Amino acid sequence: MKKGIFICCLLLLQISLSGQIPQEVFEARRNALMAKIPDGIAILGAAFDEESNRHEYHQDALFRYFTGINQPGIIIVLHPAGEHKYSIFLPEQSLIARIYGGSRLSAQELKQTYKADTVYSFRVFSEIMKRIAKPGVSIYRDPSNRFSENILTSLAKDGKLNKATMADLRPLTDEMRLIKDSTEIECLRKAINITCKALEDAYAVCKPGMYEYEIEAAIEYRFRKEGSPMPGYRSIIGSGPNATVLHYDQNTRLMHNGDLLLMDVGAEWEGYSADVTRTIPVSGTFTKEQEEIYQLVLKAEEEAIKYMMPGRGVLECHHRAADVICDGLYRLGLMTDPESLWQRKFYIIYRVNHWLGLDVHDVGSYGPASEDYRTYMFNKEVKGRPLVPGMVSTIEPGLYFRPDGLQQLREIAGNLATEKEIATFLEKVGPVYEKYKNIGIRIEDDVLITSNGNEVLSSCIPK
Repeated sequence: MKKGIFICCLLLLQISLSGQIPQEVFEARRNALMAKIPDGIAILGAAFDEESNRHEYHQDALFRYFTGINQPGIIIVLHPAGEHKYSIFLPEQSLIARIYGGSRLSAQELKQTYKADTVYSFRVFSEIMKRIAKPGVSIYRDPSNRFSENILTSLAKDGKLNKATMADLRPLTDEMRLIKDSTEIECLRKAINITCKALEDAYAVCKPGMYEYEIEAAIEYRFRKEGSPMPGYRSIIGSGPNATVLHYDQNTRLMHNGDLLLMDVGAEWEGYSADVTRTIPVSGTFTKEQEEIYQLVLKAEEEAIKYMMPGRGVLECHHRAADVICDGLYRLGLMTDPESLWQRKFYIIYRVNHWLGLDVHDVGSYGPASEDYRTYMFNKEVKGRPLVPGMVSTIEPGLYFRPDGLQQLREIAGNLATEKEIATFLEKVGPVYEKYKNIGIRIEDDVLITSNGNEVLSSCIPK
């Protein structure tokens, strides 16, 4: 036991000193996967060059999880029963590619750095696959990876896979990725800490007369200054009415006195993304209506976090947040019935939590038979899978008083409300809604489930 603790601490020290995950971590993950498919073969492909975040190359999350390699054009083969359990297939780099992009790691460098049993030229991939893909053998692959899927589809069409059975790798790997190990938690912690510093910078400089993109620039400058290679996703910097648009990312509006500024941002570290949202008054002071909604959303978030602990269903925090919000809206005169399904649908637009990791909306089941949250997010009986230590989830309740929101009411309510009910709602709530129009508030934190509760990893930035 003491030896295991020592090794874990040593690996974490390596991360803090080098900024890179030790190869022993990836080797352990590959071994764990191969133990699940002792008679099978797993194929993983890197991302295409053009599959990038903005302009930078961004590696396929699943490929990165098992290799740590941040280079395009590579395929790996895991073959537990084979002569070489871990093989890398490397494409040749043309002279033009070397001139424009620089030389990439050689076969020998890849083998040595990433602990492969062997490195082949990509030209022999089909030959090797024809030899090891025996009839009846299961080939596990990621159908969402265009690079590897196109190649395997072509080989199967040409009869080079010997009628081996194709299987989806993701049900196995999604569950592996859902529970974060200590190295992943440290990477997330680093990404989140950088994000908190960036939001502090935004707090300090924000004022009327600035453009949204100036705030975006301040935030992403801090990302790069702290060593983050890129944002984990497109930064959402929405002021005034733009704060009511959930994934607004143009970031071009001039900010005015009286506006709110919603900032949904996340730095990336070793592929792991933070996802933190704060909403502030551009002038430094909330109006009465802004303060009322802010405090309501904050209370919903604080109450929801109490439900994020081992043994609780992953969706229980969503239901708690929705109840707090609807009860508060009813008291403010913005609902006529806090339990009305169609009125709840008008204000509760999304599930308030999602997994976080290599993908900002990370992989892993939430438990219900349907993965479409719209089929269960209003059913309090659906609690979702139990939370366990090592899971990392966001919690992000919000309220968005869209300028055209009341015009959308009939479409949202559908056949859940009669024309008379909608007319009564508009008569009673409409004038109140006008007072809150253009207010958009979201508060989002990143939460690690621990053995005795949770840790709010993003508590480093005030809210």
